[in-house]
Amino acid sequence: MKYINKKPTLLSGWVKTALRTLGAQLNAVYGWLRICFTAQEKIERKPNGEKKEHQKVSTKRDLMSPKVKNDGAEVKAGSLAPSKCLENGAKEKNGSFFLDLVKPKKDIEATPFILDFLIAAGLVILAAAPSAGKTTALVALAMRIAGFICDDFEPSIKRMVVIFTEHSTQIEEIIAAMIAAGVVKFDYETVRSKIILVNATRMSVDTIESCTKCIDECSFTYSNVRGDKYYSAKPLVIFDTTNANLDLLNENDSQAVGDMMAKLKSEFFVKRQIPVLLAGHTAKALKYGGSSSLSARGSGAFEGDAHQVVYITTDSNTQHRYLEIGGLKKRFHSSADAIKLVSDFEIISATDPFGDEITYPVTYVSQLEAVTKDQKQASKKNAKDATALQRESDLRGDILDLLEGWETLSAAGLDATLPTQEAICGTVGGNKAKVIDAFKALVKEGHILTVSITSPMKEKYSRIFEKDIHHNIKKVFWKKSRKDNFFD
Repeated sequence: MKYINKKPTLLSGWVKTALRTLGAQLNAVYGWLRICFTAQEKIERKPNGEKKEHQKVSTKRDLMSPKVKNDGAEVKAGSLAPSKCLENGAKEKNGSFFLDLVKPKKDIEATPFILDFLIAAGLVILAAAPSAGKTTALVALAMRIAGFICDDFEPSIKRMVVIFTEHSTQIEEIIAAMIAAGVVKFDYETVRSKIILVNATRMSVDTIESCTKCIDECSFTYSNVRGDKYYSAKPLVIFDTTNANLDLLNENDSQAVGDMMAKLKSEFFVKRQIPVLLAGHTAKALKYGGSSSLSARGSGAFEGDAHQVVYITTDSNTQHRYLEIGGLKKRFHSSADAIKLVSDFEIISATDPFGDEITYPVTYVSQLEAVTKDQKQASKKNAKDATALQRESDLRGDILDLLEGWETLSAAGLDATLPTQEAICGTVGGNKAKVIDAFKALVKEGHILTVSITSPMKEKYSRIFEKDIHHNIKKVFWKKSRKDNFFD
């Protein structure tokens, strides 16, 4: 009975194995049939009833053959078929993919810049912490790019600057301050003819193309002249800030940010050669980090799709601001590692809502200085050394003030305990080791004398020592200027 029960089980297992094998073979046959039918010529009817033959769709086997016929021409295997390649700027048609080939050029074109060998012309990200001075830095750069400040940072190719901003009044104040301070030698109307302010509007991916067309139609071009040669440069477009100008529901969404950046790069720079500078914020968690640890707030696609990334940082020791360039993402060798932003302020006049004139100070960037990494490190070290010297000087002053107070009480005949080294360290506070070092330095330089206290002195001056006599005091300290009046 057991044998009979097992036999159907073995038979059913054999049947299942055979069915699986048959199914695999049928799938293989179906796949070959699809390839055969796909390779056949497709035929469509013309309006007059004639037949039109389409190009044969090559199969995998055809592409692997030594030669492939294409429009009557033979192309060797491994080379590119002419019908599958288009010249620069060609578009995709009917869902097919075409290779956008770059033709060989006789002369290599130089990398375009908005500041020569410092900031490239393309899609550039400028990120900084809130209140780090992005707008003042942008206006200082715009003045040089538009040709209103001639210094070491004057670009070889000048451009008009179009700034999309949510606070145009702030930029107008900075321009007025720079003119009032004499940094800019042109009047306000002349400056505003080359620096165009536009109220910020949050743009979606679908509206970027219409924005670029509007800029093209306005002809914001700058005519550069070099001898008998002319070059009309497209404007620099600044978006201050990304949050005010780009319509992103979630700035951490890599897909949405990637689509936005790709569209900006394509419509502005690739198609129309209009450089773009996006001003944004750094992550809050990295507010006080160095340039190597900083990143733009939001998705990594902001920096990943940009041609260059720069940061504005503040040195905690020197309080100097820098536009960091070296060591960050860029596609060229920069002439400096950073640009030092030297700030100043100027009093300007404006009109209040009642029509009355008022005056107030406005901060602006008065000077730019190119610095290397070594120069930054040296400046940081000097600032640290100066801070350490200042702290030691403050400790010395606190110690001398404490002893001077004791002298005053002692001279007046009031109850005063002679200060000991331990008491001084406890009263001054702070790092005990540094206080002791400062105290010893004063003793060594002769500003403080130390005296060993003997038993007769304790008995004579018991009133002074009554609080500390049980501590077996060995030394007492006082200022040198009154040493002869303490023990008469």
